[in-house]
Amino acid sequence: MATVLNRKNDTKHVSTYEYFGTHTDTKPTSAGGDHVADRSMYVELDTGEVYYYDASTDTWSIFGG
Repeated sequence: MATVLNRKNDTKHVSTYEYFGTHTDTKPTSAGGDHVADRSMYVELDTGEVYYYDASTDTWSIFGG
């Protein structure tokens, strides 16, 4: 199960989330009943891979990929 950290950018009034887990964890598509915020990040602690969430396509993409 992924662990989440909320980051709020007060200048833009946008909340994004940082999720941490392993490559075997399922990347979330909802958080607390809400959709995952656009541009949220998921870090695989065992591989070091970083993913960013695109809310318009409901997908996680590897950073730099």
